[in-house]
Amino acid sequence: MSNSQKLTIIAINSRNGVSAKTGRPYSMHEAQCILTEGVPDANGVVSEQVKVGRVNVADELKDTTPGDYVADFKLFVSRDGELVARIVGLKALNVRPAANAPKAQAAAS
Repeated sequence: MSNSQKLTIIAINSRNGVSAKTGRPYSMHEAQCILTEGVPDANGVVSEQVKVGRVNVADELKDTTPGDYVADFKLFVSRDGELVARIVGLKALNVRPAANAPKAQAAAS
């Protein structure tokens, strides 16, 4: 089971290397994100709260372009034994048509 959250990905940074402990190669990917969510106060009035941070990204998503997404998260155990969230799926929001799409449609008519 996964959890979903709307967020904006600013960039995805990758780190590669060889573990000093095991000698095995590794590859890690982190997305720099802006999370905007509505938070209700005691009277039920919702205000926007903005959070900026990093979250781990699955290898398959390392080439994702910056933009707005609904992200699916799952919890994993880190090498330090901590439970950490990782983005395992992304659905783009506010997808704009390609710049030449109207011209292509007009030419087809």
